[in-house]
Amino acid sequence: MAQVEQRIRAVHQQRPIDAVYTCGSSRIIQLLQRLSQELGFSGEAALKQQMACGLGMCYCCVRPMRDKDSQALSDKRVCYDGPVFPLHEVVL
Repeated sequence: MAQVEQRIRAVHQQRPIDAVYTCGSSRIIQLLQRLSQELGFSGEAALKQQMACGLGMCYCCVRPMRDKDSQALSDKRVCYDGPVFPLHEVVL
């Protein structure tokens, strides 16, 4: 993971990153959340989640998400509200 962080920092130093997009593991999402706050870029994460119905009716795919302004947690359905969420909202 250290090599990924070093590469992101090197790219950002050469040409500032505006945004990142990932469908990676929780470790990658956590790394990008930390770097986005430190280096000042935004991003989005596509989440993997068990989805029984795919329509949002069964609530099988609910994940907690953080509101950007209030930092309050709310439950969102990955299949209905996502599966792509702003990087800063994802709670791991």
